[in-house]
Amino acid sequence: MANRYFVNGGVDSNWGTTGNWSTTSGGGGGSAVPLATDDVFFDASSPNCTVNTSSRVALSLDFTGYTNTITMSQQITVSGSVTLAAAMTISGSGAILINGTGNFTSNGKTWPNAITISGTITTSLLDALVSAGLVTLGSTSTTTTINAANPAHTFTCQSGLTITSNANVTGTAKILLDGTGTLTFSSSTGLLRNDLDFKSGTITVSSTNPFRYHTGTMTNTGATVVTTGATLISILATTFDCPNITWSAVTLSGASTMTLTSKLVVGGVLSLGSGSLGFTVNGDIEASGGVTVVTSGAISGTGTLKLLATQTVTKSSTATWSKSIEINAPGGTITFSGTCVFPFGSVKVTDASGIITNAGTWDTFGGGGASGRRSMRGRFIN
Repeated sequence: MANRYFVNGGVDSNWGTTGNWSTTSGGGGGSAVPLATDDVFFDASSPNCTVNTSSRVALSLDFTGYTNTITMSQQITVSGSVTLAAAMTISGSGAILINGTGNFTSNGKTWPNAITISGTITTSLLDALVSAGLVTLGSTSTTTTINAANPAHTFTCQSGLTITSNANVTGTAKILLDGTGTLTFSSSTGLLRNDLDFKSGTITVSSTNPFRYHTGTMTNTGATVVTTGATLISILATTFDCPNITWSAVTLSGASTMTLTSKLVVGGVLSLGSGSLGFTVNGDIEASGGVTVVTSGAISGTGTLKLLATQTVTKSSTATWSKSIEINAPGGTITFSGTCVFPFGSVKVTDASGIITNAGTWDTFGGGGASGRRSMRGRFIN
């Protein structure tokens, strides 16, 4: 392990030239091209540099005081900390890959290219980080942690975010999706646990694999979010404040409490629960593409499940239900399939001009009056 300073070797400006490296700042060149065990420094005396060949590596990469240009013609792999300089210039399109535990300090400098943070590691943001390129987090069967020293140290992704394979991405840093890009999960088992904000721009949620969100807070503060064909899976305790988003399909799963500070709008199938695990949903849900109650446990919570348009509600006979249901589907057909037993006062009809059919049994109907009952089909128990 050694310190390697980029210096003017008098031959060229390439990273891969031995004569451009010294063990001291401003020293004579000729030490060695950095290895993965070396700390690499670009300081006030370092000239322009071109990352000219592949497999450029460093233990840490520190640009403190650097005012010249590094041209990223190739990727640099860092297995520790990265420090950028506000006055440095970054050109070229080469990425940076971080595959070891360390800190990231941006000093207000936007990284213009792709960033990959990969492996069972922790990257701690010591200030706010902005990447103008695609951000890729995690790797196969690993937990990749992105932490922040304080809540202001957010991680802004301006060209999209990819969660790789079946990675578990977690940490205290809030991730901001800002600009034009795609949120992609590379497998059906990957998880994102960091707080997430659709900040602005147009963000597309990929339909390739489900968007699996776990134990975090998701917000939409100003983005246009395109979810065509995409499925959101919410696991355990989550909080959603996502106005102006219509999800193509949503699965709420796990023994948890979901908190909705704005209504959750589902255009496709809403699937509730898994196995015998019941859960609580506090807040309003609007469903128009069908509701399937999978859990055999209890579903409870404040707020209302609002049924809009033509759709079918299927509920297992053993599941217990105490969350309110409101039917408002003028001209549509709401079909209750299976043994749909709902408790007294839990269901009301605000518009029964459509057809409501019931293939199961009902407890005492809690709203809608006589005109509502006349439009029903099935057996009612009073």
